[in-house]
Amino acid sequence: MHVIIGLGNPEFEFLGTRHNIGFDFINFLSKKWKIKIDEIKWRNEIGEGEIFFEDKKKNVLLVKPLTYMNISGEAVNELYKNLKIDLKNYVIVHDDLDLPVGGVQFIFNRGDGGHNGVKSIINNLNSNQFFRLRIGIGRPPIDIDPINYVLSPVPFHDRKIYKKAFNLAEDILKSFIFYGEQRAVSKSNKKGIY
Repeated sequence: MHVIIGLGNPEFEFLGTRHNIGFDFINFLSKKWKIKIDEIKWRNEIGEGEIFFEDKKKNVLLVKPLTYMNISGEAVNELYKNLKIDLKNYVIVHDDLDLPVGGVQFIFNRGDGGHNGVKSIINNLNSNQFFRLRIGIGRPPIDIDPINYVLSPVPFHDRKIYKKAFNLAEDILKSFIFYGEQRAVSKSNKKGIY
């Protein structure tokens, strides 16, 4: 089984913000893959189901930690300890300031890149031996505080870009789940141009 974890803040006020791109992507997958996220376990909202690609099928678990972003690692660690699934079958999906809007990159075994949610996961697991799907939100203008930027709503004109980025990210995930790391990495689009 593969575990796909989208990072975000669970409270209503954070819905639709740049920092909740991970949650938005999990909701996108839930709808596209017809997997209901309807159970709460180990401080995570989860949904389990099967996905199909060509003549193959695989089991996946979609996850949204119910802790705040900056302590996501606590919920992810509880999930990991209880599921006992190899960490290399985990993919953490999160927003990334260092990629342009709509950029998508699939990576493994890296540092936190300044992302507090990823940092919390690495610290709680005491490992970075998991995959990450970075979805670019771009950098704010110089006169806007990065914290205010990530916690602000995604502008309407960026939503079309994210729709394309989410379709690419889903293709990358399926490539990873069914064919492995190399094919997934080769499909990354760090430029965010569609």
